[in-house]
Amino acid sequence: MTDRYLQISSEIVKARPVEHGTLVDTTCLLATGEIVQVLVSGGLNDVVVSDCGLAMTEIENLGAVEKFPSRRFKGYASKFGVNVSQKGELYLKTSAAEISAAVVLVANAVQEAVNTETFRMKPQHHRDLKIAVADFVREKDLLKFERDRTISGKHTAHKFEHVFESRNNRLIILDTVVPDLTSISSRVVAHIDVRENSEIKAESLLVYDETDSWRTDRLGLLELAGTIVPFDRLDEAMAVRFGLETTH
Repeated sequence: MTDRYLQISSEIVKARPVEHGTLVDTTCLLATGEIVQVLVSGGLNDVVVSDCGLAMTEIENLGAVEKFPSRRFKGYASKFGVNVSQKGELYLKTSAAEISAAVVLVANAVQEAVNTETFRMKPQHHRDLKIAVADFVREKDLLKFERDRTISGKHTAHKFEHVFESRNNRLIILDTVVPDLTSISSRVVAHIDVRENSEIKAESLLVYDETDSWRTDRLGLLELAGTIVPFDRLDEAMAVRFGLETTH
């Protein structure tokens, strides 16, 4: 292994003994929000680090119908120098001294395979939500209420899609979100950071497309950042805050 894997133990969050070896939690994260776990087994000179079929199972759960291991699946493995068994398991044989590096390689191969396939297979959005919201803002003549879209949070500044000043001088931050965990996390962090700035009086409205495939737990995560509003109810939500006429 190369020098870039020095101090690699920081990549391992937790390890615990199980029946056939040691199960390791890593910092790699799947698009589903699950952490990547790998199994370390064997002796001092014949250690095997394996995902025990995790990547294959996650991809099959997406609805993949191709036979494993496919050429594309093998490509994810080879990118990290990882092997693929006939059963579709990602694994790497190593020595006791190189366990940490092997754990990182296998975990990253799993993350790459699952997250790339998740993105490739996820359904297309029914509409471009950013454009739909921008059209709504113009149609409702809300541009006259718009302010600088960059707002200082407690720790750093954040840029949002639309920022308005309501009748009571309170800022209304309007953001669109999609059912992607990375996107959700970044938006939640930004809105919470602004809310923690005691010098800013703002309300966050996070607009989502209810025709997309939203999981209840991800909508729950968004609620930590502000008020979640399905696009079809945006008219009503903005009418309450700006005294607009609603469209029936």
